[in-house]
Amino acid sequence: MNKSGVATLHRAASTGDATVASQLLQANANVNAVPKGGWTALHWAAYKGHLGVVKSLLQAKACPTAVTKDGDTPLQLAELWLHPEVAALLQRA
Repeated sequence: MNKSGVATLHRAASTGDATVASQLLQANANVNAVPKGGWTALHWAAYKGHLGVVKSLLQAKACPTAVTKDGDTPLQLAELWLHPEVAALLQRA
């Protein structure tokens, strides 16, 4: 997947667009890509509390222990931004 595909997956994760995220994952988008900002799609979905997207990303083998440049994991972001359902799912991953 090219750079625009990665950006599209990250945007879908950030906005909670599970349909687009699923389509991109089916088209072999790199689920663990880390653009310049240092966040994976899973970081964005966890930060925004998008449970459905988090589930899709984890099913596609997103790394739940990926660390941002600031040292944050998706779980830490979900907890910090008070998304308990997302945090519980990430704890089980």
